[in-house]
Amino acid sequence: MVAELELQDCFDGIIDVRAIQFACKPEEIAYQRALDLAGCPLPVECVMLDDAVRNLVPARQLGFSTVWVSRNGTSHPAALHTLADLHQLPEAMPELWDLN
Repeated sequence: MVAELELQDCFDGIIDVRAIQFACKPEEIAYQRALDLAGCPLPVECVMLDDAVRNLVPARQLGFSTVWVSRNGTSHPAALHTLADLHQLPEAMPELWDLN
């Protein structure tokens, strides 16, 4: 899907539900498994993108930089940044690294 969206240059990798042994967001174990797989024990070094605020809340509480993908363009306290569409990601990348 990343290649289809032409976003492959934006990520070192993508961790999906299969990779985290079907742990489900917003359960904290899902985020911990993702950090382990990324080889990154520090959430502040990771960006969590999601279209559901309920998944961003625990990620933000754990210290992740959070990005809400929301077509309505409104903001939410759990999201440090909001994108209307994933196609905006390449332009937003420099700003995302300074979210924390």
